[in-house]
Amino acid sequence: MSYLLPRIQGCQDMTSAEAILATLNLNQLEHLDGEIYAHEHWFSMGASFMRDTTQEQVDFYLLVSGKIKNMIASDNVTQEVNENGVVVRRSTFIGGMGDFERLMLNDEYCSFITLDFCHGYWVNRESLKIVSFCEGDVVERSAADADMLQRDIDGITTWYKENY
Repeated sequence: MSYLLPRIQGCQDMTSAEAILATLNLNQLEHLDGEIYAHEHWFSMGASFMRDTTQEQVDFYLLVSGKIKNMIASDNVTQEVNENGVVVRRSTFIGGMGDFERLMLNDEYCSFITLDFCHGYWVNRESLKIVSFCEGDVVERSAADADMLQRDIDGITTWYKENY
């Protein structure tokens, strides 16, 4: 589902696109770059749902993608931070929960919530990280100290007690 690309579609020039890019965090920039890649891919494949897209638009998106890559490479991009001050990184994993869990256990994470066959949380108190997996989506949370890590664990646990 495209949710960031429409913000760029309304831009008339690179300056207005850069103004939007400057408001996005690292996870959002990476997601937008993926949306641009998919958009260009389906356009180049001649997909019927892309018939209203022009080559000029695709070329502009590719310029935006280049700008995104430069921003990320500069390492001067805002990180996503949650309500506890924990840095959040989002990614994907191609494989099932069992494969992912084996990776977590090999990296000395221990499970603290397993909801079902495709959704769970692991923590590594030494590295101060929490990792969640849900149907291929991976969220890694990095705390600055043990107290911050525990607040995040408590928040996750409380949310699931109240909502499941």
